[in-house]
Amino acid sequence: MALGTLSLLTNVHPPCITGSTCYAFKVANCPAVSLPARGRLATAAPTTTARGVMVFFSGGDGSALWSDGNGLDGAFLDDLRAQGFWIIQVGWIDGWTMAAPGEDSGSAHLACRPATVVRWAYDNVYVPLGLVHTPERCGFCITGNSGGSSQVAYALTSYGLDSILDGAFPTSGPTHAAQEKGCVLGPQHYAYAEAEAQRFDDAAGYNGSPGPCVLHDPSYGARWQEESVDTGANDLVYPTTRVDVIIGALDCGDAPAHASDFYDALAGAGTPFVSLDAIPNMHHAITNSQDGLDALEDAILDRPIDPTGTPCYPLG
Repeated sequence: MALGTLSLLTNVHPPCITGSTCYAFKVANCPAVSLPARGRLATAAPTTTARGVMVFFSGGDGSALWSDGNGLDGAFLDDLRAQGFWIIQVGWIDGWTMAAPGEDSGSAHLACRPATVVRWAYDNVYVPLGLVHTPERCGFCITGNSGGSSQVAYALTSYGLDSILDGAFPTSGPTHAAQEKGCVLGPQHYAYAEAEAQRFDDAAGYNGSPGPCVLHDPSYGARWQEESVDTGANDLVYPTTRVDVIIGALDCGDAPAHASDFYDALAGAGTPFVSLDAIPNMHHAITNSQDGLDALEDAILDRPIDPTGTPCYPLG
């Protein structure tokens, strides 16, 4: 799919976090998406010689930043900066999952918004660094948790950005895989909670009103398959991009099942560098788990992720 256009908004001053500089932006001109979406970028420079750029997406509708700059996640980002990484956190002022009223854009088309941000970050932050590129080594990499992991995954499956990505690390997702199972047909451990189901209906133009996912309407199954990050993918094979899917062994919600379907799609298609790891002492939010953050750092630095835990329920 084609990307949109990103413009910085010089007259908007979004809230920021200590140690970062924030910019407001707008993404427009995405195919099949008439509604522009505004967001903010929280950027922080490395504290030593630059070696790469990491882009972070948050969960839900993406309105929060991945980290508030404190606690385990704040220390994690400080450590990455000390190892030479630029940090770019993306937060949406207008949720990335919201279509115009009555417009059935679908989540894959709405994912043009975060994919456009990824392309902008590559062109405007990574490329000017003039770093020597090494395939599968960050480099230029992206990660996101829960709904943020879907923003990461769509950049690969629908927008062809594996050509610029050394690594993509979805954590606790992508929840936008196997949408039909989550909305109506799958086993219980795929079932979306109502607030999560509403975001799929918002992507179909229902804007806060119950739609086919909340109402479990099986007649909408073909559209969910078209827009799912796995069954609707344009491409599932990434010869030079590492994809490390990280889930919490203590996450007993729907995310691990959807993550497993995404992993199975990539592995089955022949993607050479893909893994699925269940992390001990990690629930859904990776930012609250030292084990989870350690695994993510291992992925970023291309180190083996070990040990792995036993998920709440069998996957696959």
